[in-house]
Amino acid sequence: MTAIRISCCVFTLALGLTLYSAPAAAQPATISCATALDSLFTTTPADYLTVGGTRLSSRGSLGFSSFTMSSGYSLSATPLNTPGAATSSTFYANRFTSYFEGLFNEVFPGRGNNDVDRWDFWIYRSGVLWLRSITWGGAWATLQGQTCYRGPQNQTVLTGYSDTPGFGTDFWIFVFRGDRLI
Repeated sequence: MTAIRISCCVFTLALGLTLYSAPAAAQPATISCATALDSLFTTTPADYLTVGGTRLSSRGSLGFSSFTMSSGYSLSATPLNTPGAATSSTFYANRFTSYFEGLFNEVFPGRGNNDVDRWDFWIYRSGVLWLRSITWGGAWATLQGQTCYRGPQNQTVLTGYSDTPGFGTDFWIFVFRGDRLI
């Protein structure tokens, strides 16, 4: 009788574990960057993009991380843990005929000297993103391996990287949504 009781308990436990399985983390579905951007000109026209971003670099012995803030943001004038910094945590890219263009400041938490780098951001209707460092007088460059994902509230997540010979690889992530003036 004890053997039957143990077998029933083991069977019940095994059946319960088989029937209950924790939901697997779903891989976000990729979308065409061109489709995502084109829709901001046609299906749901946007007057501008609201954008947030971050960069992780593999330069030097380990690398560094940074994040984007609105153009004109000053770390020394508006420390990060203040309401003013929260309102500056995104930047805007205005719509033109076939692209959106905006400026942003890049903040480096590990620098400690309150410096920020200025950047120019252009993303075309075709889905191609171009970046240029204003601070360092860099040339325009596209991100390699661009991949786009649709976020849960209709935002677009764009990832990509750029290789800088002799310096390493920079990995960028931008999250943006189309917004209207009215």
